[in-house]
Amino acid sequence: MWHHPAVFEDSMGVGRKVDPWHRLDRNLASFAAMAAAGVIGCGVCLDLHYSMTHDRGLDEAKAREVPRWRESTAFTTPWRAGSWSPPRR
Repeated sequence: MWHHPAVFEDSMGVGRKVDPWHRLDRNLASFAAMAAAGVIGCGVCLDLHYSMTHDRGLDEAKAREVPRWRESTAFTTPWRAGSWSPPRR
């Protein structure tokens, strides 16, 4: 997205609009976004969401475990089995 500034700006604009909805736990929302970024291989997205996790004071230890969340002991069984899970490859 860095090479398409208009697309990046619009994407961030959508993010700013939906951020205040607060219907989903902030930790879960951040971790789900990071997991999705990992599945599609977007390193920029992973970095962005990790920074947002840090800035919001969320659980950074769990954020570091997102790339291996299925095996990590940082997440409880319900989190690992949650319906938010991205599909396995």
